[in-house]
Order: sequence, then structure tokens, then C-alpha cells
Amino acid sequence: QNAHTLDEAVQIIRDAQVFVSDLYLVADGKTGVAVVVEKTPEKCEVRKPAAGEDVLVVSNHFMTQPLVDDAKNRALMADGTTVPRYDRMLQLVQRERGHIDAARAAEILRNRQGVDDRPLGPGNEASVNPLIATHSVIFDATAGVLWVAASPHQLGNYVPFNVLDVRATPDLPVLPADELMQDGGYERLRLWRQKLKAGQIAWRNGDDQEARSLLREAAALNPQDYQAKMMLGKIAFDAGDPPAARALLEDALSLYPAFAPERRAIEQMLKQLPPTEDHQGD
Repeated sequence: QNAHTLDEAVQIIRDAQVFVSDLYLVADGKTGVAVVVEKTPEKCEVRKPAAGEDVLVVSNHFMTQPLVDDAKNRALMADGTTVPRYDRMLQLVQRERGHIDAARAAEILRNRQGVDDRPLGPGNEASVNPLIATHSVIFDATAGVLWVAASPHQLGNYVPFNVLDVRATPDLPVLPADELMQDGGYERLRLWRQKLKAGQIAWRNGDDQEARSLLREAAALNPQDYQAKMMLGKIAFDAGDPPAARALLEDALSLYPAFAPERRAIEQMLKQLPPTEDHQGD
């Protein structure tokens, strides 16, 4: 807030003492230039748009040298959801390039599909909006207008505020709430999460019968999500029911588990199952 230029803003970040790693998207409304500052307690690097590009996308991983090759960063990229979320955001931004206003920015931030429009169940953490975030803002740095999403999880109205004069009310419309807030989808999502969590607790407590019942209800509430089916497959695997385990685990794998360790765990269980008639000779 005290910087007069983009360079001054970057220097303030460089000079700051931090205890955790962070990424900062910094934009200058006067020049239209933006950069991403990648900072750790020991290092600070700046990422600019690639040659010939005028857009920047940032997720949760470092992309500059030497930070990109940091072991923790590589592990985050390999096992987490930051790369598919970055790829999807970049895809959406490039698709709408030249036409992005506040309303289209809200659509991008609320997107719940995977790369190449792959269907994902609501709540899949590989999506741009996995329905877990608390805050979401859209900032027009040139106009000095900030749209702030009302709860829950980027789904409420985006309300505009004038950051150049906080006493002034922008003559701009409120961006309407997501369709999930209007068609009962959010209530189904909440119930799905309740059933999923209760099923996990029952499973950990050794009550497989109760776990199966709750997880089946969760799967019915969110058919495109993999988590309930993955856990049901694990229960069937542990119970010595190979046909049921295979069907459930293959179904879960087809629904794109968000995290690489989950995908590897499913693949490992499938390798240990005896082949069915359909898989004989594969």
C-alpha cells in the first residue's frame, strides 16, 4: 500500500522477513504490468509473463530457478493438486483472453471442471474451486475496484468496493451467486461431506457395516466424486471381496483422484487383486 511503483512493491517483499514460503501476485494499475514474487525465508525470485504473453497465472508452486528445483517444491508438484489447478486456470484464462471482465473472472474462479473440461465431482481438490476456500477476490487494479465474494466458498455474491476511495460506492452491479446456491447443490454438497466424514470415522472405528452405509449415501449424493468409492473399495479389499473391490476401485480411479498418492494406492490394490474373467490375459 505504500509503494508508488511495481519495483518498489517487489523490493518491499524482498526486504520482508518471512517464516514460511509464499507467492505474491503484484499488479500495477498505472502500467498494466504484473509479476509473481516467489519468496522463501532464504530466497526471493520474480516471475514475469513469458515473451509475447500478457497473462500470468499462479497456483501454489514455484516456477522460477532455482526455486522450482527445490525438493519440497518438486514433491508438492508431483503429489499435490497445484499443477492441475494451474493448468486448468491457464487454460481458462487463455480461452477467455481479451474478454475477461469481472463476471468472467468469477466464472473462472468458480470453475469445478478439470483440464480439458473433464468432469469432476464437486469438492474435487484438483479443480480451480474445490469448495474449501474461505476468501475470493477479483481486483481491477486500473479502476481500483475490488469484488469480494460472500460466503460460502466463492459461491456467494461478489460485492464491489472502491479501494481508491473507501467512502465511495462503485457504480457497478453485484455479481450474482453461483448456481449451486440456487438449485440445492450446496445443501447436497454439505450433506455429502457430512456422510463422507461420518463414514471415515466409522471405518476407522472398525464398524464396516455403518461405514458402508454412510459411504454409499455419500456416493449417491456426489456420483462423480471418487472418495466414497475409493474407501468402499478399500473396505471390500480388506474384507476379501475381490470382485467388489475391483469394481469400486476401478470406478474411483476413473473419477480422477485429486492426489497422486491416492491414485498410487488404488493402483497398488488393483495389482494385488486376482484377475476377473474380463481381465484374464490382459
